[in-house]
Amino acid sequence: MGEDVYNATLAAALITILINAALVRYAPGWIGAARLRLAGTAPEARASREETPAGVVVCGYGRVGSAVAEALETFETRYVAIETDPDIVKGLRARGIKAIFGDASQHAVLAAAHAGRRGWPWS
Repeated sequence: MGEDVYNATLAAALITILINAALVRYAPGWIGAARLRLAGTAPEARASREETPAGVVVCGYGRVGSAVAEALETFETRYVAIETDPDIVKGLRARGIKAIFGDASQHAVLAAAHAGRRGWPWS
């Protein structure tokens, strides 16, 4: 019976580790999307290509991204921001700036921003 208890404990520990890894990876996105839904804003952009502003995609609206966005606004260049913080996304949308909630390393999020159709300043 001792070996059965050991194997069951080991299996439970491994399953718990795998579940924990999945939660650490995906829970922030789920929670952020839920917070945006509760605030009454869509968790992701569903705008058509005609509604999407031309210009630049700002990936992350932290210290550097917000400074870049401020410079773009100074030169009246339209942009779309991709951000993982739902509070920042809500604030940007309240200011009339197109903001997408999500991780910019994910292809689907970049597709929502129509990143493949943008003219990059360094190209």
